[in-house]
Formats: sequence, C-alpha cells, structure tokens
Amino acid sequence: MPNETKYSRSQRAQSASRSRRHDKNSSPETDIYTETETAKIEDSPDEQVEATAQEPASHEDQAVESEATRRPPRTASNSSRGRRQFSHDKQKEEKKAGKAVPYPILLLVSFIASASFYSFPLWSILASSGQSQNLYSGLAMQLGLTPYNDFYGHGGSLFYLINQIGNTLGTTLLLYIFSLAALFFSALLIHNLLFRQTQSEKLSLTVASFSIFIIAGIAHGGDTASLFALPFALWIARFVDQYIHHDGRDEKFILFGIFTAIILTISPIFLLFPALSIIAIFIYNISQRRFGRGFYQLLAGIFGFIVIGYLTAYYALNAQTLYTSIEQSIIMPLSQFSLSSLSINNLWHSVLALIISGFIFAFYQGFRNLHKSGPAMTWHILMLLGSILTFLLILFSKAYDFTNILALLPFLILFIGESLAKGRQDVFGYLSKYLYTPLIMLVFALALPAVYHFVNKSVNSQEKTLASYVSANTTDRDRVYVLAPDKNINLLASRVASVDNVPSHYPVKFQQAYDLAVADMKDKYVILEAGQKVPDSLSMALKVNYKPVNVSGIKDFSVYQHN
Repeated sequence: MPNETKYSRSQRAQSASRSRRHDKNSSPETDIYTETETAKIEDSPDEQVEATAQEPASHEDQAVESEATRRPPRTASNSSRGRRQFSHDKQKEEKKAGKAVPYPILLLVSFIASASFYSFPLWSILASSGQSQNLYSGLAMQLGLTPYNDFYGHGGSLFYLINQIGNTLGTTLLLYIFSLAALFFSALLIHNLLFRQTQSEKLSLTVASFSIFIIAGIAHGGDTASLFALPFALWIARFVDQYIHHDGRDEKFILFGIFTAIILTISPIFLLFPALSIIAIFIYNISQRRFGRGFYQLLAGIFGFIVIGYLTAYYALNAQTLYTSIEQSIIMPLSQFSLSSLSINNLWHSVLALIISGFIFAFYQGFRNLHKSGPAMTWHILMLLGSILTFLLILFSKAYDFTNILALLPFLILFIGESLAKGRQDVFGYLSKYLYTPLIMLVFALALPAVYHFVNKSVNSQEKTLASYVSANTTDRDRVYVLAPDKNINLLASRVASVDNVPSHYPVKFQQAYDLAVADMKDKYVILEAGQKVPDSLSMALKVNYKPVNVSGIKDFSVYQHN
C-alpha cells in the first residue's frame, strides 16, 4: 500500500509539472501556484519524492528553461507598452459600451429642451435683447453686411458664420438644427465621460439628460456663442481625462489643436479651459518622463490649431474683419473689467444659476476629493482655479453675458462623475437629491421667453405693428435704423440698418465712427423707442434729413422718414 501511494503521488507531481510546461497561455500567477502545489507534493516527508525531483531534466524541460532564460526582463518601456495596450483594450470596451448608448433618448430630451430656443420654427414670441442681436447678425450677413464693421458683437468669427448659414433658407430652421446639434452632442459627450467614471449606464444617462435642461436653461434662447463652443470644450475634457488615466493615441492631439482653435473663433471666454489643460498635460508628461511623446504631441496640436487658424484668418481677411474681429471678440471682452460694472442684478442671476445648475456642488466635491485625484491631481487643481477665474471674468466684464456661465461646465463636469463613482450612488439616490435641478431649469428655460413676452406685451405688439408698416412701405434694398434695446423690428420686417448702436463700454473711437456714419445716413426710416438716450449726432441728422411720421396704434415709438 505505501508503494502504491508513493507511486500515485509521484505520478501526480510529474503530471502537474507537464501541465505547467505545456500551458503556454497561463499567467505568471498561475505558474507560481502550480509550482507551489508541485513542491508540496514533491516535498511530502512520508514518501520522499526528492529523488524524483532530482532526476535529470528531459530535453523538453531544458527547452522550456532555455526559453524562460531568453525571455527579456520587464522594463519601463515594456510597462509603457503594456499600459498603452490596456488603454487600447479599454477604448474597445468603451466603444462597445457606446453602441448601447440610448441616442434616441438623449435626442428626444434635447428636442424637448430646444423648444425654448428662439430659432425654433414654431415660436412666434419675440426674442430678448441679447438673442435678437445674435439673430439679427445672421439676417444682416445674408443681406451683405459684415460683422464688427457694420454691426458690433463679442462672438467669434465662426459664430457669426454659423448664424449666416443658419439663415440661408430665409428662416432660422438651419440655425435651430445647429443649436439642437450642439445641445445633443454636449449631452452625448457628458454621457461618455460619466460612463467611463461611474461604469453605470443608467446613472450616466440620467445625469446627461439632466445636463441638457441645465445647458438649455443657461443658454436661454439657444443662439449663443457659448452653446456652440460647449461640445468642443467637453470633447477636450473627455480626452484629457482619458489621457491621464488610461493614456491615449498621440494623433488625437491634432483634434485637440483643431478644437482649441474652433473654441477661440466661436467663444473666446472658453479659451482658459484648453490653455490650462495644455499646462496640465505638460506637467503630467514631465512627471512620466514622456519627453519625446510630449514634443510630438505639441507638434500635432500646433498643426491642428494652425489648420483652423489659417482658414479663419483667410475668411476674415476676405471679409476685411481680421483686426476688428480680434479686437471685439478677444481683446476687448478679455481686457475690460471693472468693479463698477458689477450690478446686483447680474450678481444675483449668476449666483442663482450656480446653485440651481449644481456647479457649486461640483466645485465642492472636486475640492473635497482633491487628495484622491492620483495622477490627475495637477489637472484637477488647475480646473478648480480655472473655474474661479472664469467666473470672475464673466462677473466683472463690462460686456456681461449670462450665457457665458456655460464656460464653467467643462471645468466642473469631471468632479460630478468622480463624486458619484466614489460615493457609489445609484440612480434613485441621485434622483432623490438632485431631481429639483433639471425641473427648475426646465421651467426656467421654457417659462423665460413666455414671461419676457408677457412683461413686454405692449411693446412687442407695437413692434409687430411697426414691422408690418415698414415691410409694406420699403423694399429689400431699403435700410431701417431702430434705436432700441433689441432688433425685433428689423427681424420681423427683414430689414437691416446702415449703422449700429454702439455698446456703452466700447472705446470712444467707435462712438466717433458712429457720429460720422449718422451724418451721412440715408436709411429710409429711423425708429426711436421711448426712454432711449439719443446721441447728439443722431438728433442733428433727424432735424436736417428726416420728418416725423404718425403710425396708428404706436405710443412708445417715434417714427421718422427720410426726406
């Protein structure tokens, strides 16, 4: 009996050794485990299998040992390649998961939220002051006017090109489609970023759907430069997050440069985000000793930036707006700040938007979990500082624009997903805490145009009457100048002016150019809204070249016709 036991255990030891040698797909951990078990069997004190273990190795054993000896040790380069392979596998998994993204749901929610856009084809409500200015830009460019010269604006050149194309069909249908696409792709990028962080399809879809109403609420009206720039900034946020945590392809830095240039030519207020992201990547590459890759990434980014920069510069040179576009969209908005320009109304609206949108909560979560950021520590610190600086730029700018608060979203969206992932929160837990946010924003987005129309019901009715009068008594070639806070009369009548109202914060040289243009103005009609300050040059031109006209039903406007 002892002999049989000795034989059977020796057989099992040899079988385990052969299994270990022939299993080429086994991992190092499996080999260690097999060797340990074999050692246990061979080292049985009762059976004394040492003689078997000391037998000369067969040719097969020598071949395996020789192959193991020739195997190169694991170096830093191999580790980097292994990490890149892991990143590649991770991207494959995310692409598979992306196929399951409920695009119809996000598109449906985006369509519902886009009903608050003034470019929505079924809307008959007149736009607010800022929105009417942007809508007017598309009409003016269709009729031959150039931005920054014939009318003023703080958006980038590409923003006004979008408005021009959006009015190609004679309506704002294309412009509405562009706005809807910007809203949808922003939500899609938020979903992808949050899914990578939380690995929860339901939770990422819920937060992305909520974000749609938040974005639509802040970009009230839809035709804003910040909305069109937002998806490009969110792509950069997702790309940098993936690069730092999972590595990524260096060729994508070409897109990084392209999207940075697009952001600059649409809404320069977003420019601080890609700039700080570049600094974060630079510091991260140094810490990882990626000097060669970092230099290649820099060249790729510069190449992408130059492509868009060259095309935009060519377009601006052709329209003779290169300098004026840089001056009005970049230099002036990012250099004119004053404490006196801050009003209680603007401060109240901004702080309320931060609370309702959850931006303050995201900032708090990012600051609280900063010590858990790992390799993304530098980037997260820069994002927190960048969000504070951007908010101050928006708040104290002389050209205050409420919709620019959207520029904070790329800074803070990272911390929302990470806080949900670390807190292991489910969909119901998230809904129980934050359901009020999208509901308030939905009401805000849909109710604001209606409230604005109700408060200004009398003025809006007179604007429609004047628009009908102007349309009936002018042709497409006639010009109509309206001195009012908005451009609704020009939009309804599809008539543009030869001069534009100068914003109060513009330098004196613009007012001087306005006085010279008004002296030679030959617009067929000039319409003045009650309560507006009339420049001296315009008063003189009205006395010399125009005569008053009575329009029935009009009490808040004065109408003048050219002699």
